[in-house]
Amino acid sequence: MKEIIRSVLKEYTLRLTESIVGDRIVCDDCGWAWKIEEGGDDLYMCHQCGHDNTPQNINESKKSPYFRYWDKYGPEIDDDFLWAFGIDSGVPVEVYRELIKYYGGFLNYKKSVDEYIKDKVFEVEPGNRYGGYDFKYKLKLVGDDYSPNSDYDVDNNWTPFTPEYTEIQILPGGTVDLINYGGEMDLEEAVNDQEFGWEIKHEINDVVNEQQSKEGIFSKFGVYPFDKRIKFI
Repeated sequence: MKEIIRSVLKEYTLRLTESIVGDRIVCDDCGWAWKIEEGGDDLYMCHQCGHDNTPQNINESKKSPYFRYWDKYGPEIDDDFLWAFGIDSGVPVEVYRELIKYYGGFLNYKKSVDEYIKDKVFEVEPGNRYGGYDFKYKLKLVGDDYSPNSDYDVDNNWTPFTPEYTEIQILPGGTVDLINYGGEMDLEEAVNDQEFGWEIKHEINDVVNEQQSKEGIFSKFGVYPFDKRIKFI
């Protein structure tokens, strides 16, 4: 009898989460997540904080689990979000659809992206994560008339929209530590070097990619800077 009840509850939970969450329940209060099969008799009771996540009414049960998470922690697709929803690799297209809905449509969504990067200064500091690079930069998405990837094709359009190109605007004072070339060097000078400048450009792109996927426009909005161009300002 218990197995039948668990089976019914599992099917109900999967319907509740529109089968996107997979096999997990996410606590509305603390964000802790657990597999349905490990929920025990108190399927909706969080064993981390004790909060009862049983849907209280019809409207709550129909609300997207992503919306409930973003209501609590803000609309980001960061590592915590991916862990909570059991997403191991590759953000499902449905998540981006829900993100745009959460912002109230594409125009509001894109406005939020533009406002976020308008005066945002990102900082890369030397260390194990970014090697010997030390610089600050801003991002500019170029292409005022770009439109959403409305078809959301899984293979090609896995980001909500694609700007014509992304300009990496590096602020003055950036440096890079080049062990094989005499130590610390001005970053603009290194980029323009005839011998290894191409490699510096490539590594700057890699550094920006990694940072934006962890704490920038990719983790917050799903916008991936495909074509990147470096500009010193």
